[in-house]
Amino acid sequence: MSETRKLMLLLLLGVGLYLGLDFLQERFSGVGSGLDEGAKAPDFTARDLSGRTITLSALAGKVVLLNFWSVSCPPCLYELPELLALSQRYRDRPLTVVTVNTDELGDEEVQRVIEQQRLDLPVIRDRSHDFTLSAKYGIEALPTAYLLDHRGVIARRFLGYVAWDGPEVGELLERLLAEATGA
Repeated sequence: MSETRKLMLLLLLGVGLYLGLDFLQERFSGVGSGLDEGAKAPDFTARDLSGRTITLSALAGKVVLLNFWSVSCPPCLYELPELLALSQRYRDRPLTVVTVNTDELGDEEVQRVIEQQRLDLPVIRDRSHDFTLSAKYGIEALPTAYLLDHRGVIARRFLGYVAWDGPEVGELLERLLAEATGA
């Protein structure tokens, strides 16, 4: 092969690699990177397993805990009863806990786990081929949770298991709830 052909081949390979990387960066920018504290949380509208429509912007004025989980994630399953207890503890306050299940399983299988866990919280299924909600929130690992203030701004991102009855979470929640009620 002549030097000119080798050079042309390398040039074409380089251009192809550049274009491919540019495409991938554009396609996946923001996915997996998570969202920063202080950023406005992406709005969404989705149906939960009971058929209710949940729109994040409609929850304005409330503190929102958005928890992403999976049936195949033991720490996620361990958190579910704690999330329910948290929701019940603050039931008379402006706090809404919404869970987002990311399993590719059928609704019946996820519903069985929800019943076993006695989970009485909204459960949104994000199992589309592109995991739209998970992509919007940059979910890299499970469990991941976002605590949003009453304006829909991310107050805290939690990666991994969280002791939802712990003092750190309690203090943060009390501060956010006081801001929400103007106290």
